[in-house]
Amino acid sequence: EAYSVLLEAESRLKEDVSFEFLEMKQLVSYRTSHFQESINAGSIAFRIRPEISIALMIAMCYAQLNQAEEAMLWLESAKNLGFQDFEKLLACSDFDSIRSVIDLKN
Repeated sequence: EAYSVLLEAESRLKEDVSFEFLEMKQLVSYRTSHFQESINAGSIAFRIRPEISIALMIAMCYAQLNQAEEAMLWLESAKNLGFQDFEKLLACSDFDSIRSVIDLKN
């Protein structure tokens, strides 16, 4: 499975992990429902290069973990970077568990 291959590659790289690797790890972890691992990789990648896509995926992971407050913080990060299409994004099933408490009007 892709997730296992990714973890094996990471162990061989030790500390020499690139932004691109972290971005891939975030995506593969998310798609294989390893949400905390996706959050960890995404958070490191975001510190290296703040990107909307990374912030949104972290928000989706927190939503999957039913952590609305953390999801909101990352949605705000995406908003601060220029993301605007929240109506379409929040219609995504990833936000089902927290949709009722999300407020991005401010």
